[in-house]
Amino acid sequence: MTAYEARKRLVDKALTFVGTTEGSIVHKWIIDTYNKIDPLPRGYKVKYTDAWCATFVSVCAQMAGMLDIIPAECGCPEMVRKFQAMGRWQESDNYRPGLGDIAFYDWGNNPTGDNRGTPAHVGIVTAVYSDSFVITEGNRSDAVRNITVAVNDKNLRGFGCPDFARWLIDHGYTTGGDYPVNEDPSKWARAAWQWAKENKITDGTRPHDACTREELVTMLYRYHKMEDEQ
Repeated sequence: MTAYEARKRLVDKALTFVGTTEGSIVHKWIIDTYNKIDPLPRGYKVKYTDAWCATFVSVCAQMAGMLDIIPAECGCPEMVRKFQAMGRWQESDNYRPGLGDIAFYDWGNNPTGDNRGTPAHVGIVTAVYSDSFVITEGNRSDAVRNITVAVNDKNLRGFGCPDFARWLIDHGYTTGGDYPVNEDPSKWARAAWQWAKENKITDGTRPHDACTREELVTMLYRYHKMEDEQ
């Protein structure tokens, strides 16, 4: 398993709940599952009528087996404090998150500078684009919803950044790095990947990572130069 696959493991858990509405059987299952965490954070049993965004993130982490890198909590401020204590807190709103990062909001934002207010909502980053990303959030208008957010959105408070590489090592996986140089591409892409390496279009690293516009243009440029040289 790679760190990308570990991130996807968490993301896939979150996405299975999209469409869940407050008061439904699945919503109650989320609350009940959180309340079975041992030890229960701060000893507080979440009620079906409580806000449940942090509870949702915690249950997704539990289902993925990642409560050691994503602290269980039913409250956003306390979850942020736990990420800070782990040294895995990213304060900058301008940070470009990775899959599986935990995004926090503060609706009472500071329009003139970095948002440093009390975190009021949280979700899991489940897709990343060049200048935006998708956050899957529990308790968003009383449901689990996918919300597209621009990088440096004024309502962002910061990000918890789980240490997926450490999780792999601690759980006995041989791949510790985020995108190891020797990671193999998928079977269907191996011939094309090898061709691209041989022709110096790619350096052969991070075969499963997303591609930025800069990287895409660079690879197209290299291909164009290769064609000119033939």
